[in-house]
Amino acid sequence: MVNSLRTFWQRISDGIEVQQLWMTFHREARASYAIYDKEIDSRLPEGHSRWGRFLEVSRILFWAMVLKLSPARRVLLLLSLLVLAVPLFTFRYQGLTFWGGAGLLILLALELADRVMMKRDLEIAREIQNWLMPATPPAVPSADIAFESRAANTVAGDYYDVIFRAPDSGRASTGPERLLLIVADVPPGLQAFKRTVRTA
Repeated sequence: MVNSLRTFWQRISDGIEVQQLWMTFHREARASYAIYDKEIDSRLPEGHSRWGRFLEVSRILFWAMVLKLSPARRVLLLLSLLVLAVPLFTFRYQGLTFWGGAGLLILLALELADRVMMKRDLEIAREIQNWLMPATPPAVPSADIAFESRAANTVAGDYYDVIFRAPDSGRASTGPERLLLIVADVPPGLQAFKRTVRTA
C-alpha cells in the first residue's frame, strides 16, 4: 500500500519536492492573476472595508473568469455551481451533488483539451521558428558575428538572418560579396532594420 501511494505521488508530482511544487504553483498563480489584475483595479470603487473589498474583488474576479469562457461553457459552469449549491440549503436533493461535480469535471476536461491543443500548436510554431532562423553564424573574415534569440514565452515575433549577396550588377563581377544582416519585429520604434556590411 505504501509503495503504491509512493508510486502514485511520484507520477503526479514528477518527483518534484513539495516546496518546489508550492513555489511553482505560487509563480503560476501570480502570472494568472496578472491577467485579471488591471481589470480588477480599474473596476474597484473606493471606500470599501477589508471584508467588502474582498467580496468585491471576488465578484469581479469570478465574472472576469466566467466571461473568458465560451457562452456554452459559461452556462455549463453556472448550472453546475447552481446544482452544487442546492444541497447546501436543503437535504432533499443530495443526489444533485454528483451532477454538479460531473458538470465541473466536464468543463475542466474541455479546458484541458484546449490547453493541450494550444500547447501543441505553440510547440510546432516554435520548431518552425527555430528552423527558419540560422543555427550558426557565418564565418566572415575580420568579423566576429554572434546572435541569440530568447522567447519570453513559447514563441516570439523576432526574426533574424544573415545572407550573402552577390555584387551589384553595375559593379565588376570580381567585387566582394556583401553581407546582409536582417533583424525584424524588434521592440517598438524599430520595426525593421537592415544593414549592409562589406566583407574584407
